[in-house]
Amino acid sequence: MNHEKKVKHGSQKFLLIDIGTGTRDIMLFSDSSALENNSKIVAPTASRMLAKQIENVRADLKIAGYTMGGGPLSSALNEHLKRGFKISIEPEAAFTVRNNLAQIEQLGFHICPKIHNPDFFFDEIELPRLMKFFNEMGDSCENLINIGLSVQDHGNHAADQSARRQRFDYFVQLLGKDPDLRSLVFTPETLPTMFSRMRSGVRCIQSHIPGARIVLMDTCISAISGCIFDSRLNYSSGPALFVNYGNGHTLACVIDGTRILAIYEHHTSMIKDQPDLINDHLKRMVEGNLSFEEVYESGGHGCQTFYPMSFNDLASRIVTGPQRSISSKLAIDFFPAAPGGDMMMTGPLGLMRGFDLIKGKENE
Repeated sequence: MNHEKKVKHGSQKFLLIDIGTGTRDIMLFSDSSALENNSKIVAPTASRMLAKQIENVRADLKIAGYTMGGGPLSSALNEHLKRGFKISIEPEAAFTVRNNLAQIEQLGFHICPKIHNPDFFFDEIELPRLMKFFNEMGDSCENLINIGLSVQDHGNHAADQSARRQRFDYFVQLLGKDPDLRSLVFTPETLPTMFSRMRSGVRCIQSHIPGARIVLMDTCISAISGCIFDSRLNYSSGPALFVNYGNGHTLACVIDGTRILAIYEHHTSMIKDQPDLINDHLKRMVEGNLSFEEVYESGGHGCQTFYPMSFNDLASRIVTGPQRSISSKLAIDFFPAAPGGDMMMTGPLGLMRGFDLIKGKENE
């Protein structure tokens, strides 16, 4: 599908930021340039960089700022406590560690309403730094108001609730009302209150660009959504199976147009060396014979099939994600999506598509 036919926004620019477990993938998109000529960055996440800095500190810490992706940063903070040092942290930054403040305090963190002169300020978006970089490279960010952000958000949950279950249950609730890709694309006004990391991202963006037009998606969903920008795909030919092998999570969806027929999520590290299990799960997910509980009990998030169909009736099978080499071990053949020749841009381009999906929904 030709992207010029899919997206038309005049001379507007869009800063599209997809923050995964390992990398942050960024594109400054303009319709005045060919897709391949848009400026882009693939770099380690800010959380990984901060984790390395904290590992080298031997002192008590004061931390302010916004919610970031946990992973290595959360591990580094917990290790710092185990070394006997104290950590005072603002509530919004504390959600980096877990999605429940009571549990964070039980781990030994001291929650402070406001911290002045912090040792570290948490900001995984780093909007002024990005805009400065693009400006210095000759790609102006003047009057930029369109910002797309995708992160992975497990949402707030009570101490006795499973973060995995709650995350997947909420996706199923949203899709249960309307099993459409547009149900998983948000603006600040439609963003569910439970998604604390996305909400923190909104506050961060608005602190720098008060009038920003913001679109938000889960990073797994944005990667799948952006695959259609690969001009080699005949995406309109019927239902397609999309699999995004991320560094942290693997998400699979069957999508027909924008209608989501089935959705499945697991941890990449748990399934990457089990090709037989992946083959089995994907086929039964498509055909409606894989239960939520079976996936959850195996360490995954869950599975929900809204409209079962024969696996043989799929029009295409498409793979993306930094761990997409896993698909080479499977008995199922996949087409590797690479919009503009770059697989790492499926996430940012999924956000670009999100602006169109939101516009279409508003016009209904």
